[in-house]
Amino acid sequence: MFTIQSMITGTASHAPRVTPVVCSLLVTLVILSIGMTRICCSMSGYQTFWKKIQYLQIISLYSWYLFAHFDVVECLPFYHCRMATLAILFLPTGRLKTYFAYLGIAGAICALCYPVFDPYPFPHLTILSYVIGHMALLINCLIYLYQNEASIQLSFKNILQMTFLMNVVIGVVDLIFQANYGFLRETPILASKNGMFNLLIVSLVISILMTLIQGIMSREIERLTVRV
Repeated sequence: MFTIQSMITGTASHAPRVTPVVCSLLVTLVILSIGMTRICCSMSGYQTFWKKIQYLQIISLYSWYLFAHFDVVECLPFYHCRMATLAILFLPTGRLKTYFAYLGIAGAICALCYPVFDPYPFPHLTILSYVIGHMALLINCLIYLYQNEASIQLSFKNILQMTFLMNVVIGVVDLIFQANYGFLRETPILASKNGMFNLLIVSLVISILMTLIQGIMSREIERLTVRV
């Protein structure tokens, strides 16, 4: 039975079962988010709504960590999507914010298509934050790029260097706290526990995905510009 206490409990139990139906719904959210943003990205009300949703999501999540389940192994902002969320909300327009926008899109799509939920039953705050937060991140990153992508381009070498340096920092945090931020100590698909291998393969895969997304966005914005 659903109660407010069950939604904010700090006692771990089990994660929701990720069935084909759940996967289909999450993939549908990705498609809807991209489609809606493509149409509505220039509307100030749409932009403001999703910025407020993102603020609400991070305030709710970190308030829960602070008051109900403070654990440095889980609550620090060193997952790629958490870093991208803070960057897209607070960094000024520029090269670094553009990098994190591509990272946010790649991370949000991967997270929603291959969900790794915290061990709490639905509809726990962490589960809602996971879904709504990644959806908002995807939309806010797309909005930013639709407005700024044409003026800031990153080469694959730039992306790979920035990703590797970021992952080195995350890897150091993982060593200090014996955590798995960025899935660098153990990857969810390969199940590898070789830290150096994970650092290299995760950096390479992320960089390739970001470069592909940049190419798609560039062509998309070019088509929209031609139509206008």
